[in-house]
Amino acid sequence: MTTEPAVPVTRGSRRWPVGDIVLVSIAAFLTLVLAFVLVATVLVGSSNAQAAAARIGTRVHGVDLITGDCVADFTQVAGVASHFQLVDCRTPHAAELVLYDNQNDVENYLSIDAMTDLAQTLCDNTLHYGLSVGDLSAYPSAYLFGVFQTRAEWERGNKAIQCFLINRDGSPLVGQYSLQPGSSK
Repeated sequence: MTTEPAVPVTRGSRRWPVGDIVLVSIAAFLTLVLAFVLVATVLVGSSNAQAAAARIGTRVHGVDLITGDCVADFTQVAGVASHFQLVDCRTPHAAELVLYDNQNDVENYLSIDAMTDLAQTLCDNTLHYGLSVGDLSAYPSAYLFGVFQTRAEWERGNKAIQCFLINRDGSPLVGQYSLQPGSSK
C-alpha cells in the first residue's frame, strides 16, 4: 500500500477590500457618535427636569428659566420676558417653557414688531415641524407663544427667544409638555 504525501492544508484567508474597511469604520464611528448624542440628550433632559423641580415656589427672571419650568401667571407685554413664579407642573399653571433658543446669529436688536415676529415664527416653526410637545388633545387651543429679551438683556449678550406653551382661551394647563430633550437651555 502506498501512501500519498501529505498535502499541507492552508486555510483560506480572505482579506477585506480597503473600501469595505473604510465603510465599516465610518459606520462604527457614526454609531458611537449617535450613542453619545442619545445619552447626552437623556442626561440633559433629566438634569433640566430635576433642576426645574428643585426651583418650584421661587420667583425667577425670564432669563433664568430652563425648559420644563411651569409658571403660575403668564402675562406678557409685546412678548418681552419678565419675572415668573415657578409652580409644580402637575398642578394647574398658566404656561410652560418648552424651548429656549439663543439667537447669537442675530447681531442687532430689532424693532419690537420685528422681535415679536421673529420669536413667534421660531415657536410656530418649532411646533409645525414636528418637535413633539406631548399629548395636547385635552387642550385644543394650546399653542407656543414666543418671548424675547429686552434690549438691555440683548445688548448684554442674552439673545434668547423662549417658547411658552399656553392656552389661547386662558385656561390652565396640567402636566408637563416639554419638547423632546435636546432643545433645552
